[in-house]
Amino acid sequence: MKRKHLILLALIAVILGAVYFLRQESTGSSSPAETLLLPEEFSSDNIYYVQLKKNGRTITLERTGKGWQVKERAGYPADYNKLRELFVALCDARAARELTLDDAQAASLELTPESGAVSITLSGRDGKALQTLLFGKLYEKAGSSPTEATPFGMGGNMGATGRYLQLDDGRNVLVSKTFSEVDSTVPEWLDQEFFQVSGLKRAVLRKNGKTVWELAEQGSPAALAPTGAVPAGKEVDTGKVDSFKNAFSWLRFSDVAKASAPGKEVPELELTDADNFVYLLRPVADKDGQCSVQIAVRYAGPVTREAAKEEKKEEKEKLDKEFAKTRTENLEKAKSLNERLSGWAYKVDRSVLENAELKRDSFFREKPKPVEEKKENSASPAKVSAEK
Repeated sequence: MKRKHLILLALIAVILGAVYFLRQESTGSSSPAETLLLPEEFSSDNIYYVQLKKNGRTITLERTGKGWQVKERAGYPADYNKLRELFVALCDARAARELTLDDAQAASLELTPESGAVSITLSGRDGKALQTLLFGKLYEKAGSSPTEATPFGMGGNMGATGRYLQLDDGRNVLVSKTFSEVDSTVPEWLDQEFFQVSGLKRAVLRKNGKTVWELAEQGSPAALAPTGAVPAGKEVDTGKVDSFKNAFSWLRFSDVAKASAPGKEVPELELTDADNFVYLLRPVADKDGQCSVQIAVRYAGPVTREAAKEEKKEEKEKLDKEFAKTRTENLEKAKSLNERLSGWAYKVDRSVLENAELKRDSFFREKPKPVEEKKENSASPAKVSAEK
């Protein structure tokens, strides 16, 4: 290749480089190879407080001897999996682009507290801030679906591929992660572990210490039926019974509060499952017509094992040992579950209260009337006259 050709190629390269530089300057951005959101030496082990703020509302997660808790819910356990995902994302994420913004541009990207940024402050044991980050607007590619705002944060991120952030040192960046965790409301930060009644075999409703009705396992295959006399002309409505059983097979709660002393008129619904765990539910309606329930748990399994007639000594000792071990484990499980659930009022679906207000007659239906047999025609056969 001739010398003049080499010089020409060199000039073209310089011109293209200058054009690229000017274009980057005009957009106020750059694309660094490595821009960490947090310092490389930063460790989540040193974090004891996580505070999220948006539009004057605050969520505070505190690390205690009992684990992470939500301060705004009187120290109820926080969803540690969600928090861990946030920590991992913050430590692993890299900025896809650094941005040079003026105040107006920062506000348009919601990177100021006044424009709706979510501020996250990570603090150490002494409460001093280690890092503060601002989470701004979601980044969406052209043609993607718009997001919908939620009460605390940015809401759904359908179509979003990234997010604008302001780092602790004041740099503004675009990250190819949406960090959906920061948009969670207070209830969404609560640990959702709850309880379920599987294989319900007994249910008792009491009011003012008196039994209103009782459902007990009867017959084979197993079925629940109201104990006592069945009203004349009626039978157990198995569909109603099944609906009642299923109502407690997988409960969910939407929020919690510290429990207050239940009133005298509050119903008590006692549910016993197939493993002899007994759940005592006290559901009440609040001023908004929603339902909250207080829960107590105990184990009511047999104290001793009834041996079979033909059991050998070695077999009996083995089975007795296994029985004692299972009983101890169940007692510990009930104790642990009761310590976690008691003392709180859980906001649940109103169907829980409706089930606790059922009357005994609700479990019966009218017996179908017997089908009347068609009466045989007793009339004499018609005479047929034939023409001769």
